[in-house]
Formats: sequence, structure tokens, C-alpha cells
Amino acid sequence: MKVPVEGDEDGSFVLMFSDCTFKEDGGGMDAYRAAYDEWNAYADEHGIVGGAWMMFPIYGENQDADYDFKAVASAPDYTTWGAVWNLYAEGHYQKEAELFNGIVDCDSGRVYSVNVEREMAEEEEG
Repeated sequence: MKVPVEGDEDGSFVLMFSDCTFKEDGGGMDAYRAAYDEWNAYADEHGIVGGAWMMFPIYGENQDADYDFKAVASAPDYTTWGAVWNLYAEGHYQKEAELFNGIVDCDSGRVYSVNVEREMAEEEEG
């Protein structure tokens, strides 16, 4: 199944947030980055699309957070989001589990519909 990729012409997209904690003997950030490099190559090879970020508990957030970072995933629309989850259901979740289960524990993801309300002005070349 080929995942459709559409632009976000209407300024909307989908985000999922999960709170994640590094496992005690999982190798920490270095192991996570290496696993993500391998996952990105695998995802590209199998048509799994989307963005991903790590957000750390800093400014404006409780410094005593009970997680190390928020894993954030995105898709341009719910059609793409659903197509990616179909790929996971076909067995690709196993590769993700193989790469990340020994490194981090993450809670259930929360999915949000996002609408861009304001964009930064482009800088003028000077």
C-alpha cells in the first residue's frame, strides 16, 4: 500500500504527543538517535511518511516532570495518518518495537488536529 502525501494547503495537520522516559540501561540519547536513524531509513524504504520531534521539559513546564521528553509525530492530514497506521497494522510496528522497546518507555499518544493561525514573516534579504 502506498501512503498518499498531500500538502497542507489549508494550514492544518495532525500531531501526536507521547511522554517518554529513557530506560535505565537502554543507552540514553545516543542509542535513541541511532535507533531513529535506522527507523528513518526503514520508513523511507517502506513508504512510511511523517515528521518527528523531541520536546524536552523546559521553559514554562514543571521541571519535576515524570518523563524525559515528549515524542511528537505528525502527518499532513488524517488520510495520511490513517494510511501510516494501516502500514503499522500490516506488521511495520514490529520494526519500531525492535528498535525502540529496549531504549524508551512511552505512554499512549494523544492525537490533535492543528490549524495554523499565524506564520512568521519571511525575512527580507538585505
